[in-house]
Amino acid sequence: MLSAFETKTGVKINTIDEIDLFDNLLDLTALTELMDGVIVPDTTTGSIAGAVGVLSFRYGKDYSGISMRQEYIPWFSHQKYHGYAYDDDPKSVLPEMRSWLENVVANFSK
Repeated sequence: MLSAFETKTGVKINTIDEIDLFDNLLDLTALTELMDGVIVPDTTTGSIAGAVGVLSFRYGKDYSGISMRQEYIPWFSHQKYHGYAYDDDPKSVLPEMRSWLENVVANFSK
């Protein structure tokens, strides 16, 4: 699956084969803590990023309960949540994700 993405886009995605990102939450947490920022679907990884204080953009089906209808999840103030309607194309999140990422990059060196 990654090789198909890399062939189609020309973007190389690096992986660490020694870390089991599915069954080893301690290693996943340690790796997440090393990141300057994370873009993540609404998964356990998103919760871990929020819990360890990593700047993150989390997206998923519109579940207003997780964000309490706020732009940022109240208990993860550094984690932006973008929910999209159940009948929307998941790609609808891309413009807001791009805007968030551009803002993060622009402010990274400040």
